[in-house]
Amino acid sequence: MKKIIITFVFILLFISGQAQKSNISIKLIPFSYNPFNNPNYNLINHKITKDGLLTFEPGIQLGFEIFGNDYTSFKMTQSVQYDAMSKFMGATQIMLRRRLLKKWKHSVYIGVGPVFYIRQSWFNIPGYKEEQYFHTANSLQYYLMWLSGELEYNFSISKKSDLTASLNHIAPRSFGFLIGYKYWFNRKGGCSTCPSYR
Repeated sequence: MKKIIITFVFILLFISGQAQKSNISIKLIPFSYNPFNNPNYNLINHKITKDGLLTFEPGIQLGFEIFGNDYTSFKMTQSVQYDAMSKFMGATQIMLRRRLLKKWKHSVYIGVGPVFYIRQSWFNIPGYKEEQYFHTANSLQYYLMWLSGELEYNFSISKKSDLTASLNHIAPRSFGFLIGYKYWFNRKGGCSTCPSYR
């Protein structure tokens, strides 16, 4: 996994040098929101709330975004987490994104696209009920979800930096809450309402 992440970062750094407008982000994943019916709800051991709507699933996400114009971008992310069963999980996501709002230091984006989700198998957990959409390979379970999404808010703190927070649908039955930092390699483009440092 370490080699994959290092390779991913080097590829993104190379691509970013060719782009007119691009950024890289790193986000922490402290917890997840689980509004969907889960047949294995009673087995979850990292509940924050008694009803299991919030679960502690710590992780990290690396992201790279490249813009076609000021409103539309293409984004790739790689997430690594420990899930609600204390198992390793990862998600690779590709999104087409659209800017919804830009006002002074504030911006909001929405993105949609597929995600490949993989986790250590839950089959060895006593009482586990099989989830039909998962495929199994050795000690892993995986699922290709064709439609996932992200809603992201950014607050600009300098010419090259944003604080960022998002709600991201990277797991089949939950939304992850993410907070982090975004670094811009290039941030070209006109903006009549942007801070003076931009």
